[in-house]
Amino acid sequence: MGRINKTRIRYGKLSDVIQKLNKKISIRVGIIGPEASKKVEGADLNMAELGAVHEFGARIAVTEKMRAFLHHMGIHLKKDTTEIEIPVRSFLREALLTPDGKKALQVWNISEKEALIEYLNNDGTSAEVLANAIGAKALDRVLEAFDTGGFGKWKPITEFTREHRESGADNPPLNSTGVLRKSVTFEVKEL
Repeated sequence: MGRINKTRIRYGKLSDVIQKLNKKISIRVGIIGPEASKKVEGADLNMAELGAVHEFGARIAVTEKMRAFLHHMGIHLKKDTTEIEIPVRSFLREALLTPDGKKALQVWNISEKEALIEYLNNDGTSAEVLANAIGAKALDRVLEAFDTGGFGKWKPITEFTREHRESGADNPPLNSTGVLRKSVTFEVKEL
């Protein structure tokens, strides 16, 4: 599995205003806090690990134990199946770190930008307000990735998966139970 790197998004004059407020603020978006270590029902993974599998994709070796478990669940793999591929379905990097993602994190429109900068220049608590607004925008963007199948970029679910879903529903990828989607949140901290 890979590792998600931290990124810094510069907001021009606004970044200078935040620095002038003499506060260092961190905005974290993802599967964080107690939710990250929560066990996924029916799996040997926690939510953060499940998120990483989908964020980066994975190849999972089929063991006899897995084959027996799947068989017990009514899912029958072909005898020559030695691994299962989970395709990349980035709900964080694609949503937030692409040019479109960074543009979506803007919490003001151009006509309001100067007024916002002036307001922030004169108010000592505004950095937290702005950080929370950016965090909320980032969370909305991540949830939009789930709703749109990664903005139309995720591989659709396979016929095999469709046939073996408990609900039988033809939900988009990563939305069959909604558990992963519900585990994503944001957190603002002063450093």
